[in-house]
Amino acid sequence: FDGIWDIEEGQSYPYFKEPRVLVGLEIEGPSEVAEDSQIHYKAIAYYDIGNPKDVTASADWSVEPNDNCGIAAGLLSTERIDLPTDVAIAAQYSEGDINKIAEQNVSILAICPSGSALKFDGVDDYVKIKELVIETREFTVLAWAKYFGPGGGNYNTNMIFSQRDNRTGDNYSIVNLNAVNYYSSTLDYAHKASFQIRSSSGPLQRISVSKMPEDKWYFYAGTVDNDMIGLYINGQLVESQKNLQLGDYNISIDHICIGKDKYGSSSPAYFNGIIDKVSIFDKALSAEEIQGLMHSRPDADDPNLVGYWGFDEGEGQVAGDSSVYDNDGQLGSTPDEDNNDPVWVASDAPVGICSLEGIVERNLSDVWDTKVSILEQLYEVMAKEQALVDYMDEKFADRDFGDTSKGDVAKAKQKIHSAIQQEAKAQTAVDQSLDKIDAAMDTLGIESNTDGEPVE
Repeated sequence: FDGIWDIEEGQSYPYFKEPRVLVGLEIEGPSEVAEDSQIHYKAIAYYDIGNPKDVTASADWSVEPNDNCGIAAGLLSTERIDLPTDVAIAAQYSEGDINKIAEQNVSILAICPSGSALKFDGVDDYVKIKELVIETREFTVLAWAKYFGPGGGNYNTNMIFSQRDNRTGDNYSIVNLNAVNYYSSTLDYAHKASFQIRSSSGPLQRISVSKMPEDKWYFYAGTVDNDMIGLYINGQLVESQKNLQLGDYNISIDHICIGKDKYGSSSPAYFNGIIDKVSIFDKALSAEEIQGLMHSRPDADDPNLVGYWGFDEGEGQVAGDSSVYDNDGQLGSTPDEDNNDPVWVASDAPVGICSLEGIVERNLSDVWDTKVSILEQLYEVMAKEQALVDYMDEKFADRDFGDTSKGDVAKAKQKIHSAIQQEAKAQTAVDQSLDKIDAAMDTLGIESNTDGEPVE
């Protein structure tokens, strides 16, 4: 039962005193989402006696328009869009004869990824950070990551970031952000993403959530303030607990790595997948601030930004820190190329909201590809029709008309020939339209990925 319970003097059991009344419903979640992504929203019911309740699973959800998206149980799934668009999501929830509806407007953003990322083999690849990063008691660690399967080493952990003392046990500093481990056991963090901390005066604290599907990009964030620690995935708080730490996180640090975790004599844990856009702030970011950083790069001059490795170099042995601290990372175990180096790859992490130029470029690129496909199909059709006309000419010359009259064969040939002529005109028109598209891109200063020549 929902309501107020009470215990009267002399009684051993509580009794139901007064039902609570549903007075409102609210949707919690970001106002902006990326195309081709999945974001969780919550429906929160409010009552006259307080004590709000999460009713996400029992609410009825809808979204309009739903041409490029859908929602079920609070999970909004978006598809690739041609142009930025706005939608309205709605949740409806009832208790008894009271029905409440909540709505939220959401902008679906077109994303134009750029730059590079680092691919880690899950065996021995990592990036070594040269200096301490986390030196305050409040901080946030963020990164985009896509894991392919079990990581390497201890517990098959896919470690995104680690700053830690080589020793284990209470009062030995550690900050770890982990995409998932595949350790097969009954431990509460097996097969989960996790964020764990321990200061120079405190116990190990770990918050975790069930692992996300493989081979997809997720935005991980771990936050620490004086009261709470939190784990966010794709901008949504998925787990939190009270902060029990009383010490610092920069005492006797032995390892600061991206893609690796090492302690004691244990086998190191290595990330298996791609990591991009790692950033660290010396304050606990809010949910709104985390959501604002999901699809954009942080401001390098932000006074709270203590490290940002965007991995946009695309080559070389250095992963540069774009913050004012210049705390560059080194690929692998030596300044030279070695077997511990992750590999530079083109990034498709959903970072970078499309500008006008980006929207025009990718849409015209799609149009170009479609028109080229049309031309190729036209050529195939015209070749097939011409082969048929040639065959009919042979039969006509041999006076082999079968059951068809000579006149009907001649008329059919003329019709097919006329169709070929019309298709040739269409081919010329499409060729000319491709030239116009190429010219439009040149006018806007967009580099064309074509030579402007018609398909042969």
